[in-house]
Amino acid sequence: MLDSAWLVVDASDTHIILLTVQRTVAQGPYVPGELEALNRLVPFVRQTVGLAQTFHQHPSAEQSLSAIAELISEAAFVLNNRGHVVLSNQRGDELMGREQCLAIRGQRICFQSSVVQKAFLGAVTRASGVVVGDETARPETLIIGRDKETPLVMTLRPLEHNELLTGGVLITVINSDSRVFPSAEEIAEYFLLSPVEAEVCEDLVTGLSLKDIAAKRHKSEATIRSYLKQIFHKTGQSRQGQLISTILSALLR
Repeated sequence: MLDSAWLVVDASDTHIILLTVQRTVAQGPYVPGELEALNRLVPFVRQTVGLAQTFHQHPSAEQSLSAIAELISEAAFVLNNRGHVVLSNQRGDELMGREQCLAIRGQRICFQSSVVQKAFLGAVTRASGVVVGDETARPETLIIGRDKETPLVMTLRPLEHNELLTGGVLITVINSDSRVFPSAEEIAEYFLLSPVEAEVCEDLVTGLSLKDIAAKRHKSEATIRSYLKQIFHKTGQSRQGQLISTILSALLR
């Protein structure tokens, strides 16, 4: 072993939980950028530790779901397999209280934009279908535009049938004010895309429609769709929401 990184995950008067990652001589010592990347893992490890502690306490199903939702660092909502909001964490309640572009009405999440509403309903339906059809769960991401503000990034993940929930969808929402969206150059390098394909991806993750991208890039919508088809083939995706989710999971900072 040449070098190791020690990250404090949890600490109290009685214990300390550390995440240790070791490097071999061949790998060389850690550089600052790698340590920063490791630090970004800590919140997720803390969530895992918190989940383990929650389940060891043997709470009720409802208490477990609420505890899990509160451990999520973003605004979070759990939908049942009928698309009804069954719980939200504190950050989710705060989000709904201050945003104008979305709201909960009749236990359903609603949007000001009819385009976003249609895309959301489609994503929820597909996520619920994953549970029924036992397909591979694939998250989808929607970009929700806001007037004079950076967009919200909403990710929908299927929840499998278990002792806590009969299927459903986990939704997380982040405010992109504090995040840096990936550039076309970063996308091209990471996914091995051409410059023009990467530009289409860059526009998609900032919330532009194919029509908007065509106007911005001074190309026909049919041409943009042909680029998108090539992007799907190279990245192994089949839907815009899946593509956006894959890009942001890899490169959103």
